[in-house]
Amino acid sequence: MRTLSVMQPWAMLLTTVNPATGQPWKTVENRDWRYDPKIRGPILIHAGKKIDRDGYNWVRETFPDIPLPGLKELETGGIVGIVNLTGCMRGCAGRVADPFFFGPLGLVMKNGKPLKFFECKGQLGFFDVVYPHPLSMETVKRWEDWSKS
Repeated sequence: MRTLSVMQPWAMLLTTVNPATGQPWKTVENRDWRYDPKIRGPILIHAGKKIDRDGYNWVRETFPDIPLPGLKELETGGIVGIVNLTGCMRGCAGRVADPFFFGPLGLVMKNGKPLKFFECKGQLGFFDVVYPHPLSMETVKRWEDWSKS
């Protein structure tokens, strides 16, 4: 399945639901490379081995209501969840109503859900992973249908 590697805590924020909105805390993943607009639909989120400590501290200070786990509790080096990639946005920070968008390119994601952790090596850009835990194509199809609603 198509996969994108993201540093923690961003991977967790893409796949953990804010109970007030029913959507993940973070719905835009910042990138500075070209994006193929044909890439849409469900993708796995891989948490890289590195943790963005400055980003972690920024989230903790800026959004105290987000229940961040401790640095040592963040899962790294494997699949942590699934999201629905719906498109991309371009622009400058502050011009888009998303506090996590810093530009120049933001991959727009919705309906993120955590998955059972699966350790695997990450890569740059999009890459394929065979997720071994129960996630049949029927499950993915139901998830796709649900995420369209």
